Formats: sequence, structure tokens, C-alpha cells
Amino acid sequence: MVLAEVATGKAEVATGCAKHGIVLAEVATGCAKHGIVLAEVATGCAKHGIVLAEVATGRAEAVTGCTKHGTSK
Repeated sequence: MVLAEVATGKAEVATGCAKHGIVLAEVATGCAKHGIVLAEVATGCAKHGIVLAEVATGRAEAVTGCTKHGTSK
């Protein structure tokens, strides 16, 4: 369901990267814990590397804190 929200802005990621789809979805919700994971995935996913990188750097909440999980980095 969360991935569907990602598809709204990054359809190519949601439909084309099945391997990293779940990780991207969790980071999209604003999780500091998975923020770094997305950055690492960006280097490992050649097809959507650039798009994933934009998501990682474009979501400050993913780095500064996680409202959903109540944690902060």
C-alpha cells in the first residue's frame, strides 16, 4: 500500500525495481533507520540508481527522524 504512494511520484521505481521496491517504500514513509539503506541500495541498483538517489536526498525526514517508528538518527 505504501509502495502505491511512491508510485504516484516515482512510477518507474514502483513498477520496474521489484528487488528494492519494499525498501524504497519503507524509506518513503520517512524512516531514519532505512534512510541509509536506501542510499546503499542506490549504488547497488544500476537501473534505478539515479531515481533512488533523488528519493534519498529529497526526503529530509528520512535522515533527521522517523515519525512513523518514533525514532531519530
